Amino acid sequence: MESFFDGLGLIIPASLRIIATNLLEVMMWTLFFFLNGAQANGSVALYNALLNYTTLQAGYLPQRWHLLEALLDMAGLLTVAWSTGILYMLAPDLQDNQLRKCEREVQSKTSPHLQRDASAEKDRT
Repeated sequence: MESFFDGLGLIIPASLRIIATNLLEVMMWTLFFFLNGAQANGSVALYNALLNYTTLQAGYLPQRWHLLEALLDMAGLLTVAWSTGILYMLAPDLQDNQLRKCEREVQSKTSPHLQRDASAEKDRT
């Protein structure tokens, strides 16, 4: 019998991997912008890449890099959508396991009453 925490044992590591994937992608964009001189330092490059990855900011790069800002926005949106899809794929398993567990508990609590009622009705006939 699976517990709630067994189900979380699947969701939590998947969430951590998703976060790591998103951060890795942002770090790659940060490195690209910093190494190509589009940002003054790594800290500013990381900050701006994170904001642009989540589509909260644009217009921080020099004119020749503006197209890459849009590409970073799209990459962020696609990765977040992929992440959401993975979590939606895993969540029903957790919910189904919990629902089956609750149904078994309800059946185990009501079964003795049903058995007594059935045997009492047999005795009457």
